[in-house]
Amino acid sequence: MEFNLTKKNIIFLIVFSLVCIFVTVLLCIFVYKKQSSYYILKNNYNSYKGIYVTNDKQASIYLTKYYNLLNNNINDAYKLLDKNENVLDFSTLDKFKTYINKLNISNTNILKFRTYKKGGHVYYDIYDGNNNNIIFKAKGIMNYTVIFK
Repeated sequence: MEFNLTKKNIIFLIVFSLVCIFVTVLLCIFVYKKQSSYYILKNNYNSYKGIYVTNDKQASIYLTKYYNLLNNNINDAYKLLDKNENVLDFSTLDKFKTYINKLNISNTNILKFRTYKKGGHVYYDIYDGNNNNIIFKAKGIMNYTVIFK
């Protein structure tokens, strides 16, 4: 078998080699960027600690944060209302304020709660220390709406 290195073959080999090197470099950059977007590098400024949050702890977090909003920023609390599932009429902020003013929301202790799944959401059905019933409809950890019944 005879192999001729013509000028055309040499140019082809050089171009092919350069394309292979270029593709390899691009793949390395892509893999590095993909990994760095998912991982937080631990150093003097960044650190993380994975924790497991139980359902009762998550219910307590939701209730405490929402009562804090009710006391300090009722407009944001109103925005978290689930527009589709609330039985009570909260069509205006004033109606919502009137309802909240009638509640005693000083006690964030949980008397009882239950969780259940429905339609891709986790529901936290909570009764607080004053027997107020609030339901948190969560699609993610901090992606939730609030239901009063």
